[in-house]
Formats: sequence, C-alpha cells, structure tokens
Amino acid sequence: MTAPIEEHANKLPKGHTLLIAMFQRITKFFREVRIKADFPRYEAIKQHAHIVEAERRFDTRQLEKETNSIADQCLKAANEKFGLETSALQYEISTIESQIKSKRQTLAIFERDYKSELNQLHDRKNALLDDKALLINEMKVLQAERSTAQESLQDAYSRLESAKDSIDSWYSKSDRTPWLFGNSGKKLPKHSIFGQSFGDLDGYKRDRGAAVSDIGDCKNEISNIKSRQSTNKRRRDENKEALAKVFEQIDATKAVRQQMFDLKQQGVKPPLLKKDLSDLSTYLSNRSSLLTQLQNERRTFIAQMEGQMGIWERKAAIEAIKARKAQFLDDFHTPFNHEARRTAHREQWLAEHGVRPNQ
Repeated sequence: MTAPIEEHANKLPKGHTLLIAMFQRITKFFREVRIKADFPRYEAIKQHAHIVEAERRFDTRQLEKETNSIADQCLKAANEKFGLETSALQYEISTIESQIKSKRQTLAIFERDYKSELNQLHDRKNALLDDKALLINEMKVLQAERSTAQESLQDAYSRLESAKDSIDSWYSKSDRTPWLFGNSGKKLPKHSIFGQSFGDLDGYKRDRGAAVSDIGDCKNEISNIKSRQSTNKRRRDENKEALAKVFEQIDATKAVRQQMFDLKQQGVKPPLLKKDLSDLSTYLSNRSSLLTQLQNERRTFIAQMEGQMGIWERKAAIEAIKARKAQFLDDFHTPFNHEARRTAHREQWLAEHGVRPNQ
C-alpha cells in the first residue's frame, strides 16, 4: 500500500504542500456532501427494520384472539339465557307501538274541522279561477296587439320598398330625354309642378326614413309584446299547477271526511279511541321498563362472565403492550438515536468506499 499523502508532504516544496492540502479539503467537502445525500436512504432502511422489530417484539395477536373468543362465548351464553324472553318482549312492544300509531291516526280523522278546511280550499280555488279568467283575457288582448303590430310592420316594409323604388325611379328619370320628362344632363330645379325636381327626391328620402323609423318602432313593440306574452304564459302555467293542487287537496279532504263517516257507521267513537290509547300507552310503558331491566341483567351477566374468564386482564395486557410498542417506535426519533444513526451511517459509508475515518 502506498504511503499516506501526509508522509510525502514534508518532502515536497512548500507550494506543492499547499496544493495537496487544498485538494484534501475539496475531496473531504464533496465526500461529506455524498454522505449527507445518502443518509435518507439509510434512514428509511433503519426505520423499516425498527417497525418490523416492533411488530415482532410487541405482538398482541394471540391475546386479541383469546379476548375475542371469550367475548363470543359470553355473548352466546347471554343469548341462550335471555334471548327468547328479550325477543318476545321486543315483538310485543313493536306490536303495541303499531296499534298506538294506528289509533292515533284514526283519532286524528275525527279531530279535523272539515268544513273550515273545505271552505278555505274552495276560496282558494275560486280565487285561482278568477286569476285564470283574467290571464286568458290578457292573453287574447296580447295576441290582438301582436297581430296589429305585425300588420304595421308589414305596412312599414311596404312603404320602405315603395320609397326605394321611387328613389331609384327618380335617378333613372334624371338621365332620360326631355320628351320623357328627363333633363338630358341639364340641371334640375329645386321644385317643379310638372317636371322632375330635387324636391321630389327629398320627399322620397323622407318617406324612406319614416318607413325605417316605423320598422324599428314596430320591432320594439313586438319584442315588448313577446316579453309580456312570456310572462303571461308563465303565470298561466303557475295558475294551472296551483289549481291542480287545490283540486287534489279538496278531493283528499273529502276522502278523509268520508272515512270519518264510515268509521262512525262502524261504531267507532273518539272517547273510546282515547281510552284505548291511554291503556295501550300504560301497557307499553310497563313492557318497555321490563325490557330495560332484562337488558341490564343481560349486560351484568356478560360483564361478570367476562371477568371470571379473564377478559379484563387480557385487555389490560394488550393496552400495556401497545403502550410499550408506541414508546419503542417513538424512541427511533429521539435526537440521541438519530445522531447515533448518522455516526453509524458515516462509518459504514467510509468503510464501503475504502476511506479511513481520519482522512
């Protein structure tokens, strides 16, 4: 093996010694950069190994299996001891609750004021029918207004075409011979009773401008009418929907009223319904209390049996093991252990790359 660079340094000129020292510092700098960059890889490997070790050292699967087995045995025993009686009580309570619900619904049929309800519904219906008539009349008026506006628009377009034709004719006539009332290139007068003049042209242009203006006004009027028609249509649809709903409510109210008449014919009376409800409510309260007592006894039985079979000791042991496991995992991140891993990594890296620690 070659002698270290330091052994040759004293034999070299001073300038060469400085260069060697500088080279060593640069080499050491980049080496430390590479070591630092490699540390996250090393840290991940060590952390994974730490987690695997925690799973091995603090395994609670057997205790949890025993705990679940005890719980299942206790639950099975409780079901055998209390299951039939509990199920019978729950079914009885469910039946009583259904009877109470049914009788309350029947009593509610007798307690409604059908005359007042129907009067209000008919008032609502009549108001909606009045609105419907007004909306239909408004629809017809808007249709007539739109028809009139469309006719006015067509008339304005006709007048526009007529004015354009007159202007085109005036320009054509200005190039004709004198025998056809043209000017044959002569200057036209401002006004003329019998012949062609600029006054005629101005009049045709005014007619054209008026027609264009009327067309714009008619289009604006038609757009406004369309908007009003759209609003009218929306309100008629709303009115139709509201009427359908009120008719349904009237029919439904009458149907329930007929139920009341039928129940009376069957001999059903509100005072008897109220007494039945009171008796059923009292009986339900008693059966519910008995069920609660039975469920408490069941829970006590399970707790006592689990205690006798050692479930609580196992659960406490599981929690203690989990606590030690959590502490073990946390220890990985302590500053002391982190620094120790940095040192171990550096030594390993130097050894793998053939570098002595003091170089």
